[in-house]
Amino acid sequence: MPVELVISYEGEDQVLTVDDDSIISFQNGLVGFQDWKRFVLLEDPDEAPLAVLQCVDDTAASFLVTDPACVAANYRPRISMEDLQELGLARIEDGRLLCILAAKEGPVRVTANLLGPIIVNTRTRRARQVVLQDSRYSAQHPVLMAEDAEIGVAGSNACGPSPISSPAMGAGAGR
Repeated sequence: MPVELVISYEGEDQVLTVDDDSIISFQNGLVGFQDWKRFVLLEDPDEAPLAVLQCVDDTAASFLVTDPACVAANYRPRISMEDLQELGLARIEDGRLLCILAAKEGPVRVTANLLGPIIVNTRTRRARQVVLQDSRYSAQHPVLMAEDAEIGVAGSNACGPSPISSPAMGAGAGR
């Protein structure tokens, strides 16, 4: 059954109709936002590799997301087998990895949360945000510096798949 969402985009309200089977469910919500459990991933090929993770439970809430490989080419998080099993991922290839981007004022204009990636079981649409125990990643990994933004430096929209690794599968196992 389709769900109608009224979202504000560039100051105007728009009605977005999404199918139930496109809703991504986070059993525990997102870190800091435990009440927001249902989202839809809005992807526009013209905006790739960026997408919007739109909350269904609170349509005022949305997050800009991307594949972590687009901001850190060697991103290799260690995802526990427990996290994979909780999502029903029998094989790592069933998962999709995303990271939340944040924009702010200051010398670093855009950052990526590589410490708290989102894993989506693309078959069941169940997802989980995990907090990595691997301290080499930051919740505020610099993506766009102010001086780059001022001169119009743009990132490439051609980024490869982001590997997910688990202790049982070894680092660098592909999605």
